[in-house]
Amino acid sequence: MRRLLKNKKALSTAVASLILLVAGVLLAGVGSTFALNIAGTRIQQEDMYLSNVAVWYKNTTTSLGSLLVTNTGETDIVLNKVTIKGQESTWNGTETFVLYTKVEGVLSTNIEYVSNFNQTGSNTLTLDGVAYDFTVVSENLILQPGWTMLFFIVNPGNLIVYDVGTPVRVTISTGQSLYATETIVKAV
Repeated sequence: MRRLLKNKKALSTAVASLILLVAGVLLAGVGSTFALNIAGTRIQQEDMYLSNVAVWYKNTTTSLGSLLVTNTGETDIVLNKVTIKGQESTWNGTETFVLYTKVEGVLSTNIEYVSNFNQTGSNTLTLDGVAYDFTVVSENLILQPGWTMLFFIVNPGNLIVYDVGTPVRVTISTGQSLYATETIVKAV
């Protein structure tokens, strides 16, 4: 033991600096991991499922899109906008408008082309023997956990006859994310 204490040899400056550098990096990594775990547990993740997406083209002035959105997460979701083929569909525009109905639980139905939607009047549609009232969207929508919304986008912009038979992207934006899917444009 005495010989060890009397020994005058030490580590070189380069090795000592390297040890201090590694210790600092490890300490920063532990601190970062701790901070990310704290912040990550406070943010509730939204989870949404898109289904029954369809786009129909009739002529240069008439087309229709549909989208079924189910909130499968544990938090409310704010729905901001719907786009078809990169063109935002205004909630309540002059030529383009969006209709919706909201159902508690999952709605599983086949959606067909509807030609008689009215922007100012009432819109009732019977799906699988159940009548649903559709409302024109006027502002951002909130979808609670476990609920489903069915959207119809009347006259989405940017569709032309050459889109029939080709895939188009349909997206819906929320407060936290962007959900996208593709569908083939059908002729009516």
